[in-house]
Amino acid sequence: MQPVNTGVYQDFARRYQGRYGQSLDSVESGFYAAYAYDATVILIKAIEIVAVVDEAGNLVIGRQALANAVRATPGHQGVTGIISFDKRGDRVP
Repeated sequence: MQPVNTGVYQDFARRYQGRYGQSLDSVESGFYAAYAYDATVILIKAIEIVAVVDEAGNLVIGRQALANAVRATPGHQGVTGIISFDKRGDRVP
C-alpha cells in the first residue's frame, strides 16, 4: 500500500503498530486492514444517519436507506485516501 500522507493515515499507522507490533507497511495484512478500517468507519457513519429506534425499543436499519447513505458519502478522508461512491455503490477512484 502506498502511504497516504495525511493525519488520518499517520494516526491509523501509529495505532496499528501499537496494537500489533508491526509497521502497517511491512505486512500484507496492513493493506487489507486499512481498507477494512475505512469501510467500517463509513458503514458506522451511515448507520448513525439512518438507524431509528421503534416503539418496542428495537434498533431498525432499513437496507435501502443504509445503501443510499453509504453511496451518498461525500468525499470522506479515510486512511486509504478520499472516499466517494458512484450511484452503484462502487468506490470512485
